[in-house]
Amino acid sequence: MIVPSSFEGARLKARRIKPDDGVALFEAYAGDPDATRYLPWRTNQRPSETLAFSRLAASRWDAGEEFVFVACLKDTPGEKERIIGSGKIAAFHPLFRNHMEIGFCISPKFWRQGYGTELSSELLRVALEIADVFRVSAWVQPENVACCAVLEKIGMRRECIVKRSQIHPNFSSRPVDMALYAAFRDGEA
Repeated sequence: MIVPSSFEGARLKARRIKPDDGVALFEAYAGDPDATRYLPWRTNQRPSETLAFSRLAASRWDAGEEFVFVACLKDTPGEKERIIGSGKIAAFHPLFRNHMEIGFCISPKFWRQGYGTELSSELLRVALEIADVFRVSAWVQPENVACCAVLEKIGMRRECIVKRSQIHPNFSSRPVDMALYAAFRDGEA
């Protein structure tokens, strides 16, 4: 499977995660309870936790298992790269390489400014351009109204609610309902 190592939107550029990106991701969102409320892992308490993630994600990219991108504001001359979030493309299941999933998270400092829409739109585009990929899906808690709106805005359609599907420890210790969104290469929804 060939996945580009970077892509750009109008205001963001996304690049392949590097093993040492963890501290910047911790500062952007991974240590923020508001940003991680609906994610399937606990809010990180220390940068070392997010550093372990970035190292694992970089190795999973090398193995072709999952493709995590860091989202950065487009550079302006003389400024350091500013990471404001991340996104991923991953196979839905190893046996179903024609079905990919996307996911994303943006720093709360950049919410309601269109960055989530821009990043998720580009993730969807890139995923649908991968050879043999026909379907791209995304899972979201129905209570995460903003994320649901973003997915609908980029052309994904809600297919169903899967009852008591996943544990999201920042939200509940019990399995929560998840909405399944999808888009297709041929544009059908």
